[in-house]
Amino acid sequence: MTRPARRSFAAHVGRGHSAYVFELLGIGIAYFVLAKIGLTLASINSSTSAIWPATGFALASVLVWGYRAGPAVLVASFAANVTNVGSIYAATAIALGNTLEALVAAWLINVWCDGRETFATTTGVAKFALVCVSSTTLSATVGIGALIFSGDPPTPLAVAWMTWWLGDLAGALVVAPFVVLWAAGNLHSFERTQWGEVGTIVAVTIAVGIIAFSPLIEQTSYRDPLGFLALPPLLWAALRRDPRETATVVIILSCFAVWGTLAGSGPFARVSLNDSFLLLVMFFISISVPSMALSADVLMRRRSEEQLRNTHDELAASASELRDTAERLQVSSGKLEERVEQRTQELKEALQQQTALAEVFKEISRSSFDLQKLLDQLVDLAARLCAANSANIWRPSGETYQIAAAFAHQPEHKERLDRLSVRPGRDTGVGRALLERTVVHIVDIQNDLELHQELKAGGNRTMIAIPLMRESVPIGVLVILRQTLRPFTEREIELATTVADQAVIALENVRLFEALQASTRELGEANRAKSRFIAAASHDLRQPLHALGLFVARLQGRVKAAERSRIVEQIDASVAAMNELFNDLLDMSKLDSGVLAPNISEFPIAQLLERTESTFSAAARKKGLSLRIVRNSAWVRSDFILLERILMNLVSNAVSYTARGKVVVGCRLRGRHLRIDVFDRGPGIPEDEHISIFREFYQIGGPQRERQGGMGLGLAIVDRLCRLLKHEIDLASALGKGSRFSILVPSVAARAWIVDPKDSVHPTPDSIGGKLVVVIDDDPLVLDSTGGLLRSWGCQVLTAGSARVALAGLADCNQSPDLVISDYQLSDGQTGIEAIEELRKSLNLPIPAFLISGDMAPERIREARMSGYHLLHKPVRPRALRAMLSKFLKKHDLVDVSL
Repeated sequence: MTRPARRSFAAHVGRGHSAYVFELLGIGIAYFVLAKIGLTLASINSSTSAIWPATGFALASVLVWGYRAGPAVLVASFAANVTNVGSIYAATAIALGNTLEALVAAWLINVWCDGRETFATTTGVAKFALVCVSSTTLSATVGIGALIFSGDPPTPLAVAWMTWWLGDLAGALVVAPFVVLWAAGNLHSFERTQWGEVGTIVAVTIAVGIIAFSPLIEQTSYRDPLGFLALPPLLWAALRRDPRETATVVIILSCFAVWGTLAGSGPFARVSLNDSFLLLVMFFISISVPSMALSADVLMRRRSEEQLRNTHDELAASASELRDTAERLQVSSGKLEERVEQRTQELKEALQQQTALAEVFKEISRSSFDLQKLLDQLVDLAARLCAANSANIWRPSGETYQIAAAFAHQPEHKERLDRLSVRPGRDTGVGRALLERTVVHIVDIQNDLELHQELKAGGNRTMIAIPLMRESVPIGVLVILRQTLRPFTEREIELATTVADQAVIALENVRLFEALQASTRELGEANRAKSRFIAAASHDLRQPLHALGLFVARLQGRVKAAERSRIVEQIDASVAAMNELFNDLLDMSKLDSGVLAPNISEFPIAQLLERTESTFSAAARKKGLSLRIVRNSAWVRSDFILLERILMNLVSNAVSYTARGKVVVGCRLRGRHLRIDVFDRGPGIPEDEHISIFREFYQIGGPQRERQGGMGLGLAIVDRLCRLLKHEIDLASALGKGSRFSILVPSVAARAWIVDPKDSVHPTPDSIGGKLVVVIDDDPLVLDSTGGLLRSWGCQVLTAGSARVALAGLADCNQSPDLVISDYQLSDGQTGIEAIEELRKSLNLPIPAFLISGDMAPERIREARMSGYHLLHKPVRPRALRAMLSKFLKKHDLVDVSL
């Protein structure tokens, strides 16, 4: 496909199928009308006409709209001829000849003559004429042949073929250029003066047509020479305008000539109409080809002249540039030595500055952790590099900035600066640098109306302030001052910025060093806490274990029933003490893992106070203490369970550490908060340990610590829970007088409190008897003890070391389990979660299950929480285990009933 054809096809695709159909319809209608006009002028027979404009339109349509215009030409030609000759076969053959003629001519023009651009050159016009001469023989030959085969041969045959060929040739030479040039041209390219000239040419052409060819003027033997009047408008259009206007003049003159010839007027009128038309066709050919060739030649000359003018203008511009360059070179040559000398001086100064920077940076690297020394060296360096009288560095101090290092300031001015606290604002250079976070250059300090008077008192005139930025946050400001009115150069500002960057690095190094020291201290504190924990664990865990060993030894002998019951109670108390220690560790692990999420609600504080009183009243009485709970009707917003744990820990410590006297728990409103106070008359806490007592495993030494004092986690848990709930905790204490712990809790408006009636309906019978419980653990002792306990409660028990063994045992008993209890870490690398999932998948049952683990690592707690299984931590008290069994088996029974 040639380039013009490709453009036409691309345009067709862009417009869409509907636009393409309308174009074909328009082409077909126009071709049909022109063909009918030509057939009405047939002179030899009904199908042979010397005037055939349809050929030129068909050729132009294919050139402009592409080869896809062929179907429209074919259909329109067939319609015009079938309505004329009456023979379908002859009409089809003629239509094929007309279509083939247009397609072949268009293909030759696209390949040989540059398509629609053929009329832009003289050679192109000549090639176009040759293509038309050769291609139009196709239509004449096919058409005459069709008439012969249809049984209606024209006579004489040679004249008929000649007439057909000349009519198609004239139509191609006259009509095709007119249609192509106007369809491909731009109507908006004319200026107003050009439209006037074009209108004049058209008017003159019409006047010539009327005078020379129209029947409006009487025909005489002297009128024939008037046909030469067609030359002036043709020459005018060809020489003054372009090929489009020339083709327009040709088409207008041709129309007038056809009109006059048909009316028997004009220079071409003869006795025979066919002879008249043949003369007319020769006239068309004689005026079309030469005038189009002349117009193309003139157009080529204009383009050549325009190119010459452009080239001349470019050469003139280049010559001007060369002259300017020569002048600049001449001027530059005079200053070259001066610039070289200046550059040499600059390089010398830069070398000195770099040497100074290197010396200072070397000194900085030697003393990188002495901050004050570093800052003093940096301000000294900044002043010397920028040829300034003084310099200083400001650093943050709370919400303001204060001077941290100064160089070469007068003593009285330094005192004023030391008293000055600067905030971001326009009244100081430091404030502006902090506000704008970029270099601030104040050329004349004394005439700057916004500056503070304290800064003007030092007599300085010029200043630059450079913010010290770390991660887009200012950590200080470097200020460099001159007492003379002389602005800082860009090079000096660049050097000062380099010093500021080094100051940031130095400050960051010091900060990192201090952070490393703090981390080292924290690590040492953690090691000491670990040592305290090991010591506490060694003592507080050995005590109940020692007691348990003695109790077991006593049970191995002969003891009475009453004595046996008492020993069992003491064993239970020892186990409870161990459980309390492990529960504290578990609470810390939960807080470290982040799995503890508050459940915020609104409730009356009285409910919490009542539970506190019922929990500790017996213990207080046993120690001879007075526990007083001050009633209060306020409501608070918090997590009931976590706030209860905070209060329980505080009251437990108060009761434990108070030897005599009383413990008071009360509440007071403080604005929008309720302050919960716990008073005791204990030994008190030294002021230097008010922070330390909230650390893990920390305990105050001395006789006030009782044996059952625990591992020092109670207040650490209180502190962690208060931070989790965002409750403020406060401590006031005096040695020998006691302590007060206070918790600030948000208060809310009180509302009616409906006390739920006690569940005094018939007690729910125990639902664990007869249930099949699968216990999975890799420890035989745990399997034996747990299985024995569950069997004593009436359960059927299947113990196994893994999920695979459990499935084998279930297959033997042919019964589905009601509950699965699994240790978290199993010996085969499988977790309890995976073991439970394997049993559920194999049995295809949603079996209730929960986990038991001695691993209190935060990762295990998070994994269990994400899996959705409840996790009990060893050691598990039998009461808690039975409650868990009742809870899960009761839910399982409800599911079975619903099913």
